[in-house]
Amino acid sequence: MNNMKHHTTANTGNMKNSQYFEALVEFIGTTPVPPEKIRLTQRKVKELAANATDNPRDNVRENYEILYHTQEAILDVVEARYGKCDEDIDTYMHPVLRDAENNKHTGSVIWSLKDQPRTFGIGVGSFAESWEQVFYELCHETVHLLNPVLDIKQFRVSALEEGVAVKFAEETYEIFIAIYTCNGPLVTPTSNKSSSYFKAFSIAKKIPDNILKLIRKEFGKFSAVDNASLLMQIAPACITAHEAQQMCDAFDYSFCQF
Repeated sequence: MNNMKHHTTANTGNMKNSQYFEALVEFIGTTPVPPEKIRLTQRKVKELAANATDNPRDNVRENYEILYHTQEAILDVVEARYGKCDEDIDTYMHPVLRDAENNKHTGSVIWSLKDQPRTFGIGVGSFAESWEQVFYELCHETVHLLNPVLDIKQFRVSALEEGVAVKFAEETYEIFIAIYTCNGPLVTPTSNKSSSYFKAFSIAKKIPDNILKLIRKEFGKFSAVDNASLLMQIAPACITAHEAQQMCDAFDYSFCQF
């Protein structure tokens, strides 16, 4: 990782979460939007953080609005890095923190509004109970928000799609969060070295973001990458021919719990 930063003291949030809110303000400062919008959002987040709670799941206005600004900032960064969202979809900027009691599946997901099927948002897994873990989940799922695939049983998803999602989440967490926690996220697919996620991440992280952007442009979406020869033409110095084929293979979700 590069450009690791030192956080300055600010009157944001309670003592437990003040470092996270400082990190979030700093992350917002990196978004590719006009400076006046950055300053306005940073000011709003600082004001909201003063009354935000330890648990992002608490039903208070400040938490709800901070989650909105977090999602918006992450999407701005992801689109700048990998290209704009599918022009045929709309994005819902209010992440839903899923409740284990009301959902059979408690992982983080992309979902669509019932009355607006072309509007997609993010559901954060019920295991995410800290601001830091929610941030990580949003980073991962926002990559999927570029070209949403709701039914992974019906539609093929290339390994590169999941590899890039983990890559972005891991790198962003390390730069902005791990610098003060001195640890990675509590829940991460990289913890299981034999998982499909870790294997995809291990290859995807070798490909620079500017090359990944070209790959997505050529194939239309990361999930559609299926031609190893073409992939090698775009990223010849990054990965081997065998790794290119692995990135083009359908991702194996059969044993995934993340």
